[in-house]
Amino acid sequence: ILRAKAKGTTYLTDCVWWTGTIAMAVGQIGNFVAYNAAPAVLVTPLGALGIPFGAMLASYVLKERLNLLGKMGCLLSCAGSVILIIHAPKSDSVTSQTELE
Repeated sequence: ILRAKAKGTTYLTDCVWWTGTIAMAVGQIGNFVAYNAAPAVLVTPLGALGIPFGAMLASYVLKERLNLLGKMGCLLSCAGSVILIIHAPKSDSVTSQTELE
């Protein structure tokens, strides 16, 4: 929004904003597909990895600085995801309609 304001236009004309919005929509569709393909106990921690990825992307694209608490939050998010995936219960995934019934 600040980049568009500096140009004297609205954010709806900013290419970076539209790219981010489309990427978020595609990511949510991918998340929906992942919940159908894998157990939720694996998909949810992997979705949490979007926090550090978004923080790194924001620091690169938007030239934002990440303070110490932000870096620690990203580190804890990654560590928590790894711990949850390692200790996830072993479960058989349903591969067909007959197994679901």
